[in-house]
Amino acid sequence: MIPYVHVCTKRGVRRVEGIMGKLKEIKKKILAVSCLKAMKESLTYRRLSADLHLPIGVLSRYVNGYVLPKAKRAEEIIDYFDRTFFNQRIQELGVHEDSKYFVTRHILASPFLLDIIAHKIQDKFPQKIHAVLTAAVGGIPLATKTADTLGAALLVAKQSQEVSPLGFYTSRHTTTEKPVLRPYFLSKDLVRKNKRVLIVDDVVRAGTTISLLADIAHQARLEIVGVYCIFIVQPAYDRL
Repeated sequence: MIPYVHVCTKRGVRRVEGIMGKLKEIKKKILAVSCLKAMKESLTYRRLSADLHLPIGVLSRYVNGYVLPKAKRAEEIIDYFDRTFFNQRIQELGVHEDSKYFVTRHILASPFLLDIIAHKIQDKFPQKIHAVLTAAVGGIPLATKTADTLGAALLVAKQSQEVSPLGFYTSRHTTTEKPVLRPYFLSKDLVRKNKRVLIVDDVVRAGTTISLLADIAHQARLEIVGVYCIFIVQPAYDRL
């Protein structure tokens, strides 16, 4: 029996890329509608109409799911939400006056907010990213959504070793003063060398975890295009 071999031509590749581009556009339109629904909880149609320069009837059709906005209009709606609501919402959920710590559980439990953050990451890093690297367990929800949005692979470094036929990359070096008590491990069979990787985490406090993930990326010969987190303390920002 002759095995079936599928050969993807250049024309086929372009067709797939076109379909993926349309899918990306539709996702953005749906995200814009979600933004409108979130804003409608605290703003009237009249206020939204004045700020977005759109008729109330059009906004109502968007919110009720009768029609999706065009691509340019969807981008304007998302941008308006980002400028007027996003930071306030993130601060309300993650920053507590009676605590010196950031709390991200409510943010990570919101698919809508994760969609918005992933969209912001996509805009910030427009170049092709092949993989998203994070550490278990706090960064997994955000990294998963980001990888899905970017069409990238998800790499999760863990502080425990599982069965891996090729062994592990083990983080041992950090640029921070905090000692490495437990290293992170990433299975070598998950990584393709010479690929671009984005490091993602929910909160960066001392910067130790990010430094250890960067060490793994360098061992794996991955090109780090950037680091993204929801919250970062000033000393860690200055150090990194």
